[in-house]
Amino acid sequence: MRKWHVCLIAIQRWFVLDHDVIPAEKYSLEQMAQEACAELKQAHELLNWVTEPDMVEYAVYTLKAAEKRYDYMIKKIREQEAAAPQNLKPDYRTAVF
Repeated sequence: MRKWHVCLIAIQRWFVLDHDVIPAEKYSLEQMAQEACAELKQAHELLNWVTEPDMVEYAVYTLKAAEKRYDYMIKKIREQEAAAPQNLKPDYRTAVF
């Protein structure tokens, strides 16, 4: 029981954000995509870390959700780029992330 408690506390700390919640309209799509990418990396790490069957199942669901979020953000960025006039499209070859 103690191991479960310690594991759950570690997972909660991992996923709880320490900063104030900022409304979505103040984020750019690129910032949200970067967050989704970080979430995806965390989900991969969690899946590599857990060993108990219930936690593996949780990690798989977390990974699938993170993949969906990341795919959605990339789709939205591509839609935004396609809708932007050619001279206003960002040049990602020179952008620094």
